[in-house]
Amino acid sequence: MTAQWIGRATDALVIWLTLSVGAASIALAAGVTVPDWLLIACGLAALPLSRRVLPSTALQRREAWVLSAVGVVLLATLAVLAFGADQTLSRHWDGAVAWDVKNALLTADMTLDQAVFRDPAILHHSRDYPLGQPLLVAMVDRWTGVGRLVLPLAWILACLAIFVGACRRGSSVGVAAITAAAFGMTPAFVSTNSGSVDSGYADFTLAAWATVAASGCVGGDRRWISLGVMMMAWTKPEGLPYGAAFMAAAWLCSDRSTLFAAAIGWTIGAAVLLPLQHELAWADRQPLPASVFALAITPAALAVGSDLALSKMRGAWHRLGLALLFGAALLLCLPTLAEWSGNARGSLGRYLSEVGRLWDRGPIILDMAGAMLEHGVFRGRFGLIGAFLLLAFVPNWRRRFGSTVLGVWLVWLLPIWFATFAISNIELTDHLRSRVPRLLIHATGIAWSFLSSALPLRAAAEKTGSDS
Repeated sequence: MTAQWIGRATDALVIWLTLSVGAASIALAAGVTVPDWLLIACGLAALPLSRRVLPSTALQRREAWVLSAVGVVLLATLAVLAFGADQTLSRHWDGAVAWDVKNALLTADMTLDQAVFRDPAILHHSRDYPLGQPLLVAMVDRWTGVGRLVLPLAWILACLAIFVGACRRGSSVGVAAITAAAFGMTPAFVSTNSGSVDSGYADFTLAAWATVAASGCVGGDRRWISLGVMMMAWTKPEGLPYGAAFMAAAWLCSDRSTLFAAAIGWTIGAAVLLPLQHELAWADRQPLPASVFALAITPAALAVGSDLALSKMRGAWHRLGLALLFGAALLLCLPTLAEWSGNARGSLGRYLSEVGRLWDRGPIILDMAGAMLEHGVFRGRFGLIGAFLLLAFVPNWRRRFGSTVLGVWLVWLLPIWFATFAISNIELTDHLRSRVPRLLIHATGIAWSFLSSALPLRAAAEKTGSDS
């Protein structure tokens, strides 16, 4: 299979999964049973909507050998991950109580009209969690009987996204393939720890869609940016603020094309997610407030509108000043936004409502930084990516990166992560040990995409130097 068909297959897979989850989520929020034919219908619709995202060029013999060798390694790893996902249920707490239960319920009946979803007297852990992964597992399971193969499918999709993004940026096929393999073989992904690919958690699935959005940013594909942001929102509660951070990064970097794509993805993602979360949280079918759709539209409208207004003013100080003003206003309005979400007592609303605790627990930022260095750099779970990122923000390196938006996005994730620890009432040491590696998994694809955006620029510079 040539590189162009790998790109076409990846594009079709991204569209297929997004259409399937989006349509199924809308059906559940509307109180409709998801039909079994929906998965196949979305797959058929994805074929004409997909396109060849890589050019048709003949591979050199060396590139063909590298691509083949990497393909063998990734396929062998995929087989191991598929075996682990199929033969063992979730090995850790969240996988068992938050994800496997939902997988089983939706596989049995693709509707929310079940006692576990409707009876508030039944304990339902993480009741309002997004259903992106359980829906895919259930839909695939009802067709094949092996729904948990969705987990390794997310892994190979993320690897392909890294490969396609690097190729579209201008890297050779061999370099892009090696980069994809380096990403895919990250120890945290293929180990037996919580959050790994076959653990049953949705952390890597979230990371896969963040990788798709980041790859779209590297390759200049606005569709991938929008679809990746949508699927982040539909996969885990962190996905919605991650998408907002992506919009903020594009806004700060004055990257209007990326901002528009991220704004479209965030608006659609929130407009589908928030009604579904309301339906999940309020088992007694409380009316959906109209403010839900205002919340879905307002952030993107403010970002795009202010970007258009600032384009008429020269100077970065205007943008920085407005960013500080927006940030202060956002902190003051977070409790109100929790009410607007229609789910003030749920997973996202709780964080918005308790923002006052951030000031009381500010000193834990040092403990969090230490845990991130320990797990991200010194333990080896993430290879050398932590060390590479530390170098990436040295001024002389920063100028060589083709996608500064991704670097800013990584920085914007830090306050979101800090909030998850500052607001939580879990004992800090245990929480850092269990949560920090999974948060780092979320960002690994973004980090690799950010680093891969430097490859073609550096290669071009070296070629120019050798020619002279």
